[in-house]
Amino acid sequence: METKQISKNIMITVLAQIVSLFVSFILGFIVPKFISELSYSYWQTFLLYMGYVSIFQFGLLDGFLLRYAQYDYGELDKPLVRSQFFILIVVLTVFSLLGFLFSIFYLQGVYKLVGILLCIGMITKNSYTYTSYLLQSTNRIYHYAKAVIVQRLGYALFVVILIVTGVKNFVWFCIAELFGDGLSVLYGFFVNKGLFFAKEKVSLKSAVFEAGKNISAGFLMMLAGFSSAFLILGAKTVVQWRWDELVFGKVSFAFSLYGVFCSFIVAVGVVLFPSFKRMEKATLPNVFYKVRKELEFVFFVLLLFYYPLYVVIGFWIPSYQEALRYFSVLFPGVLFYSKVHLLTNNYLKIYRKEKIIFLLNLATVVVGLLAYVVGAYVFNRLIVVLVSVVVFSMSRSLLSELIVMKELGKLESVDFIVEFFLSGIFVIATRYCSFILGLLIYIVTLVGYAIVYRKLVAQLIKKIQLKLRKSQ
Repeated sequence: METKQISKNIMITVLAQIVSLFVSFILGFIVPKFISELSYSYWQTFLLYMGYVSIFQFGLLDGFLLRYAQYDYGELDKPLVRSQFFILIVVLTVFSLLGFLFSIFYLQGVYKLVGILLCIGMITKNSYTYTSYLLQSTNRIYHYAKAVIVQRLGYALFVVILIVTGVKNFVWFCIAELFGDGLSVLYGFFVNKGLFFAKEKVSLKSAVFEAGKNISAGFLMMLAGFSSAFLILGAKTVVQWRWDELVFGKVSFAFSLYGVFCSFIVAVGVVLFPSFKRMEKATLPNVFYKVRKELEFVFFVLLLFYYPLYVVIGFWIPSYQEALRYFSVLFPGVLFYSKVHLLTNNYLKIYRKEKIIFLLNLATVVVGLLAYVVGAYVFNRLIVVLVSVVVFSMSRSLLSELIVMKELGKLESVDFIVEFFLSGIFVIATRYCSFILGLLIYIVTLVGYAIVYRKLVAQLIKKIQLKLRKSQ
């Protein structure tokens, strides 16, 4: 690939990250100001269960991504690929109709509406995934990033129109999600016309046989991705089942903030940190420990944003200030999510340890879900559920790092102790101290950390300054 095209792909990918972060900000901070707490809770219920609809493709799309990634767009067997989209739509339509009947006859009140919207979302979300996976598998990163931008901006634009026109019914905010997905699918249709609908077809037998191979290849991959997301989805689901709508709304707001900061860290990581796949294996050990330490410092500075955020939320949407206490418990989990997402998973893939990723995610989810249920139904304590999210996120990160370090031949346990210590200081300071005292305690702790690792801090500041100069 030409250098110019690579630069173009990197720029559009960074732009997609920025747009996603901006949209997450609108959805996380702006919408709660303009709709009631109950409407916000119902909207978050819809978004929660939308997180589950991807399982109804049974790994077909993941297998699609895995098996077709070796081909360029012009090399694809287009009739065969189209047949997979046809099978996908047929399967999704069947489950969608079953879900529609279940919603009509068994669900009550607003949950009946949520159920019906989810049935539509089952088709739009998986069609969007088909579009994005198709673009990724054929290495058309430029169009893939544009599809992400179209989806996020379409969603955000619809939401902004609702806010400006004074619409407060949660149903329309759910439709905004469907609209964003549909708009991106439409874009995908125009850049992949030959892979959606055409006259040339393959036999049903060939299509089903190909779908079987895709599902066989992609099912475990789908479960691995889903189990990673389920660490959060499972906690939110247990809260939604156990507590009332208003409590769930506050917890969802806290998780929305969690998502915004995770998106921010990932966006920073895309800009600051190198692409590990392009590196020589001999350089990987040094890069791992260096990036790990830099990511750690970026996060500990990021924790400071909790304090101005607490003040801003108090003025902007005071009814959600209580949710900041939930968020203070979840916030350290952003570090462990970021390390897994940006660092250890990439290294495990380089060393062909995909099965370990799957087993780690699966084990974390199974034990985590048990802890969520015990915390909710045995102890009846919301704080136990939230702490469990961070503990198991931390455990997954720790285990994956130990495996990577074993591959690299060097164990650095001091960093784990530092991370746990600073995270613990932050949670204690925010939950059990006054606002000013908590802020002072954390600043003193962070200054001490910066002094101990002053060489690393100076190097990271220079790297950021260099990136800023290049972008000008």
